[in-house]
Amino acid sequence: MYKGTLGTCTRRQVYFFHGTRSKQPEINTNPGPAPAAGPAPGRAPALRPLLGGERRGKGTRGEAAVMLCGGASATKPATSETQKIADEVKPQLEEKEGKTFDVFTAVEFKTQVVAGTNYFIKVHVGNDEFVHLRVFKSLPHENKPLSLHGYQSSKLKHDELTYF
Repeated sequence: MYKGTLGTCTRRQVYFFHGTRSKQPEINTNPGPAPAAGPAPGRAPALRPLLGGERRGKGTRGEAAVMLCGGASATKPATSETQKIADEVKPQLEEKEGKTFDVFTAVEFKTQVVAGTNYFIKVHVGNDEFVHLRVFKSLPHENKPLSLHGYQSSKLKHDELTYF
């Protein structure tokens, strides 16, 4: 039996919910009465997210991981990789806007994991003007170029980078 934060479950349930092991765990054919804090009889236990520092199939605990499936990450300062992504979609933005940008510096970004990755990038384009970009990076096996899926112009430095 595995005793966790959401109740108690068998080793087999831990195997299916928390990753793989080198050999299949034993199946308890006589589990006995269900514990009071566990799931209702006949119902599977609720899934719990892996905690920070915890590896699949292990019982080590750490701080809670900060990631939402499908949700955008926290805003982070731009990196050289973020600048490369912005530079690659710059021609697409210039074509849509009908003008060229002398200054095009990524300032900060967020990511969202979907069937690929959405990058939300705040780009300084000169003076006090900023543009927010939404760039889609497909999965590696698809071999597709970066795509500008959306943008918001006439933004200011203090404007929050949000989903659009």
